[in-house]
Amino acid sequence: MTPWEGVVSMNLGLAIILLALAGAGGWLGWTQATWAMRRRPLIPSDPPEGVSRRTFRRLTYRRQRLLRYAMTVLYANVSVASGIALLLAISHR
Repeated sequence: MTPWEGVVSMNLGLAIILLALAGAGGWLGWTQATWAMRRRPLIPSDPPEGVSRRTFRRLTYRRQRLLRYAMTVLYANVSVASGIALLLAISHR
């Protein structure tokens, strides 16, 4: 038995808890990012000079989509990290 066997193997219950936390955090990040985009319009009425309205909207939607994905991943990672910290704090009690 190596000393790393206990560290590498994970209990199924812990894996389910961490996956649930990641799902909840990702959902929360997705809703927060989507709500912020709907609340304040990121598309001004006039695009910059030399850029067509269609191209400007396409670039803006791409930027919004990347921001939404980044926030979703960030919220999921933060929720998993806080879940691990909480589980470690409970286990050391």
